[in-house]
Amino acid sequence: MLKSKKVILIIIEIIAILVVIGTLILSKQRVSEKKGKPTIGLILTGDKNDSGWNNAHYNAMTKATEALDVNLLIRENIPEGTKKCIPILDDMIDNGATTIFLAGYAYGEDIKQYSTEHKNIKFYIVDPSSVSKNIYSYFGRIYQSRYLSGIVAGSMTKTNSIGYIAAQNTPEVIRGIDAFTLGVRSINPKATVYVEWTDSWEDYATENENAADLIENYKADVLTYHQNRYYTNKIADKYGVYSIGYHYNNKNMFSDNYLAAVVWNFESIYTKCILNDITDKKSSNRIYWGGITDGIVDLDICSKKVPTEVVEKIEKVKKDFDSGWDVFIGPIYDNEGNLKVDADECLSDDYMLNKLIWLVDGVVEIKK
Repeated sequence: MLKSKKVILIIIEIIAILVVIGTLILSKQRVSEKKGKPTIGLILTGDKNDSGWNNAHYNAMTKATEALDVNLLIRENIPEGTKKCIPILDDMIDNGATTIFLAGYAYGEDIKQYSTEHKNIKFYIVDPSSVSKNIYSYFGRIYQSRYLSGIVAGSMTKTNSIGYIAAQNTPEVIRGIDAFTLGVRSINPKATVYVEWTDSWEDYATENENAADLIENYKADVLTYHQNRYYTNKIADKYGVYSIGYHYNNKNMFSDNYLAAVVWNFESIYTKCILNDITDKKSSNRIYWGGITDGIVDLDICSKKVPTEVVEKIEKVKKDFDSGWDVFIGPIYDNEGNLKVDADECLSDDYMLNKLIWLVDGVVEIKK
């Protein structure tokens, strides 16, 4: 009899525990239903299907938000540096967005005052100089992939003349030109990188004109670029010279002269930032800047014309990155012959992000 009572008491206790657990589950479900899914905003400077900068962001954000089961609001073709993003931000916030990513370099100035008036919203931009209390920066060490692409270019050129179509004169773009040239010179010290500026992230006519000029007048037989889209690759294919893509692997659009692509994988960084926000995880890190080792940037070899030994060299350098080596380790001279980085010295992240405004030895700017 005593044993039976004990069994009954145990059963009652189990039932009580199950009731408590069930109540907690229902309570959490009600809270979740009341709050709804978190909502994330993404503002793009151009077309989300541009096979370039904006496409890389769109694909990555779509994958990240689907995996995390959060709502996504997207607005494309919003020019930066014009404050035209402000009414878009208002609309996104009205529709529940608590975290908004602005995938453009000049959005920082646009939202500087706005962010102080919306302190409960987290803003992410690609410009590290605009970081403040609720503005974070996310980007990647794309210069590492640029270095690798330089190895490809330096190996494949026959004329020792390589062309580079560059957008804005900013530390970001300078950093890429310098890293690319260091990669070129690491494999081919005789090669020169000729740079022509467009002063725009996307300008079809100017990019085409500059690319043709580099081929016709400077004998460039490998071209690359820092622009939003692949116009330089098209001109290179037209002239039958080699090219290296940027942002996105577009090898299916071009011939085997499309040697490689410097690519982004923003999915991992979007996932990390969104997870931190929806779980209210506090982070003192306001600048997210990952590289080859983190999988945020890479170099895709796209053509069978790239020799096996070059591919092997690139894989070796990737392992060097894993071991802590980086591109801007001295001695490094600028293109006026000045020693800028001493032997065994390595540029700091702050310097690379904000102060690197000189061109390395081996770069020639074409002034028009």
